Amino acid sequence: MGSHRLRWFILSSLLATSASLLLSACGFHLRGAVPLSPSMEHIYVQGGSQLLARDLRLSLEAAGAEIADEPQAARSVLQILEEYSDRRVLSVGSDAQVQEYELAYGVRFAVVRKDGTILLPPQELLVTRDYRFDPNQVLGSSSEESLLREEMQRDLSQLILRRLAHVQEPDPVTPATP
Repeated sequence: MGSHRLRWFILSSLLATSASLLLSACGFHLRGAVPLSPSMEHIYVQGGSQLLARDLRLSLEAAGAEIADEPQAARSVLQILEEYSDRRVLSVGSDAQVQEYELAYGVRFAVVRKDGTILLPPQELLVTRDYRFDPNQVLGSSSEESLLREEMQRDLSQLILRRLAHVQEPDPVTPATP
């Protein structure tokens, strides 16, 4: 019985090691902090709801950015141009009562340098979630909806951060030589 366990341990260790080597060889790595481009390392977050702005600031700081207190002190400005949410009926039961809702949460944003140069033209991101609604447990369904909205907001801030990771500084204009 003891040798069976030893063989199983060795076999599972070899399989785990092999899988790790294969995954690392193909370039796979766990999702972690998003590396930001130099133009995003000193940024000001302008607009958006207080909660979204807070999530964005926390995500940016976790990625190593320094958050400016005013736009003039930043190298670039993340402008939240529009933020919207919606809830629509997804399905109705035979008794004409709502069974499922779909939540949508979107944001439109852009990034500009403090001199007005556009680093990232207006972009739009949208996330959706659906959940079952139980009319007999309205309080529970309301709590679930609230939690889903918070999760969607965090997801959007992470999606924005991933877009910011790919922002490139425009090439400096070099004067033409005659």
